[in-house]
Amino acid sequence: MADEGSQQILALLTTPSERLYEDAVALAKAGKKAPRKPYGVMPQPGIDALADMRVVFRDLRSQIDAIDTADSAKQLALDGLDQLDRAIGAYERGLEFGYSRGAIRKHRRADKVGSDAVDYLRQAKKGLGT
Repeated sequence: MADEGSQQILALLTTPSERLYEDAVALAKAGKKAPRKPYGVMPQPGIDALADMRVVFRDLRSQIDAIDTADSAKQLALDGLDQLDRAIGAYERGLEFGYSRGAIRKHRRADKVGSDAVDYLRQAKKGLGT
């Protein structure tokens, strides 16, 4: 049976975030405009949205880290959020290259790390929900 801490973590992981939604919309809109910019550089609103997403996920990680629980799934959640932070960082570094081979390598790395993060978070949610 899940303890109170694991219930709190599960709630944090599953509660929708309007802020993240707005950031995702801003990032998608900026991404559509990037091909029309010189060198395919992401417009500033997209860069700002991505940076804000990183802040939100880091804050979520801090909140989860502060929760006491005997549930080992907490570590999966923390690992997933750490991976997500690395994915966003890789994606941000790729944006510095515009449309180029260097950017493609960075974005592929970000995609792989992001996929790993999703796997960790799914496992954490599954573990916390039991």
